[in-house]
Amino acid sequence: MEVTMLTQQERLDLNASIDAAIETADRMKDMISSIAEKRHAVEQILVTQKSIAEASASNRVTELVNLTAKLDGFIESIPQVKTVEEDIPDIYKAFIQKEFVLFSWDLHLTNSYTLSTVKTLLEKQGIGINITPQDAHAVNWLCSIPEQYLHHVSQLEEKLTTYRIFDKIKWINNNIVMIGANGSGKSTFSRQLSGKISSNISILSAQHLLVYRKQNTIPANLDVINDLRTFQKREKLSSDSDFASLIGNDMDNLITTLIADHTNKALAFYSGSQREPSYFETTVKIWQELIVHRELFLMNNTIFARALGQPQYAFNNLSDGEKAVFYYVGHVLLVEPNSYIIIDEPENHLHLAICNKLWDRLEQQRPDCKFIYLTHNLDFAASRTNTTLIWNKRFTPPSTWDFQIIEPDGTLPSTLLMEVLGSRKKVCFCEGKDKSCLDYKLYSALFPEYTVIPVGGHLDVINYTNAFNKLPFRPNDAIGIIDRDCHRHEQIAKWKAQGIYTLPVNEIENLLCDSAIIDAANRSFMSKSDAAQCYYDSFWHEFEQNRAQQATWYVNNALNNRFKENFLREKQNITDLKVELCQVTSSTEIDALYAQRLEVIEDIIARKDYDAALAIANFKGKLTKHIAKNAIVDNYSDRVLGLIKSSSKLQAAIKQKYFADFLNSTSE
Repeated sequence: MEVTMLTQQERLDLNASIDAAIETADRMKDMISSIAEKRHAVEQILVTQKSIAEASASNRVTELVNLTAKLDGFIESIPQVKTVEEDIPDIYKAFIQKEFVLFSWDLHLTNSYTLSTVKTLLEKQGIGINITPQDAHAVNWLCSIPEQYLHHVSQLEEKLTTYRIFDKIKWINNNIVMIGANGSGKSTFSRQLSGKISSNISILSAQHLLVYRKQNTIPANLDVINDLRTFQKREKLSSDSDFASLIGNDMDNLITTLIADHTNKALAFYSGSQREPSYFETTVKIWQELIVHRELFLMNNTIFARALGQPQYAFNNLSDGEKAVFYYVGHVLLVEPNSYIIIDEPENHLHLAICNKLWDRLEQQRPDCKFIYLTHNLDFAASRTNTTLIWNKRFTPPSTWDFQIIEPDGTLPSTLLMEVLGSRKKVCFCEGKDKSCLDYKLYSALFPEYTVIPVGGHLDVINYTNAFNKLPFRPNDAIGIIDRDCHRHEQIAKWKAQGIYTLPVNEIENLLCDSAIIDAANRSFMSKSDAAQCYYDSFWHEFEQNRAQQATWYVNNALNNRFKENFLREKQNITDLKVELCQVTSSTEIDALYAQRLEVIEDIIARKDYDAALAIANFKGKLTKHIAKNAIVDNYSDRVLGLIKSSSKLQAAIKQKYFADFLNSTSE
């Protein structure tokens, strides 16, 4: 990155420009104050001279008066531009020159003549309207002022916004990945940069029609590449009247340019010039590296494709992914040297494997350019190496972004971090390997206001929750939910204070067999009349037959948890350590734990307390996959999860019974 020092004159020019900006804002405030003092008169002028309703005139003046707060914010913030470093990147220097130094702040909106004539008009206005020919300039100005001032203030705000954006990214040397939820302003962000930080910014829109309509003629002039580059720099707003035409002609323009360049270079070669590969040839070469066993070729100014040994077919018969590769390669090759290339949804139409290869190859092909990827695809974001991650937290129209450059600290995997940052919801970490697990499915159904993320075992949930809640840039605090798994009450209380909540049952499968869910499933799935009773009979038979195994499992897990939870505290000497270890592992301790649990189990069996049994039982998945499946319905877990999703009454009952601590804590 080229670095330049601001000269003394450039510093003076910058300071003078900022002073002029502040003076402009002050003049605007002064005018607004005068209008506010003579509000009634201004409204009457708007009504009589512009023939608008009184209510509309009043709204216009109100809008104008409300600009004062924005102008105050501008006046307070604009001096920070003066503090720009002495040594700055060339591209940043160009931005400062264009956006501040060369900007004409003293516009006709605020010149001294206009101010004086308008004030004179307002001072002589009493209850009635007394307009003279000499007031024509002031009247015309007042009739246009609401829209003009609103536009001008928007300009001022935009300049500050753009300055803040570029001030954050100006020293980033590598490529950028911006992530954020849909609607967070990623695409608008790209348009804010376009033409501001550099004249060499090309935007590859997420919206493009991958269809080529053969042109009857191919331009033979040398301006076709410049024409395409002009197109690349256009904002391509969906609100533009010609948006459909722009997008619809995108592929046509690209291919026409490639063919025209190919033709021009062929003619130059035959005229004796040195052989130079055309952009079309390079595009095809890279395309065929990525799309193996296919080839593209040009015949009669038309692109054809064919698989090896197969008949040729038209370009439009390629798959969307194959055409997308061609589109991206061609455009990136044609971008001006030393450009910023902003790619909106770079994974569009592409399989992830080919997507990664494509952008790796194009970054290699264009080392002179900086790539800025705008995406909410976490797999793609995580795949990029040598990039800086920018999290776009939120966007407030028209031009306010809240974004953060994320510095990896190694506490959270990059994919996980990006998923969290790409969501607008609060975060809930849970047990499970992936989104096919029961934990994810159930918690997503019960708590749709959360982004539920399975991260592994209970220790992973604890670690990720704590790590995330230490991040300075987190959007919200995260919570965690883990299975009971024989954890000690003291430890459960400690975790709760950290935002980690423990189920009142040993494993989540048990929750899915709550009596209310069993009864609802029995009714909903039209099973035999005694299905529920068959289930309970099977449950108690299994629980009674395996009481010894249940007690043994408890002792095993209880001891494991003691060690995992750092039960062995730091000791002053080896003797104390041995004593504590012997206490934990002694046969007396183990026998006592076993006898205690067996006694609890026997009591539950004697009372036939189903809820108590469900809380401590461990059937190792057998409860839902065999007992409930055989008695109630096949594929029991998925069926009842669907039932829970569709029943707000059942959801409320489950949350109240099993998640009361969580609900009470999060509502405080």
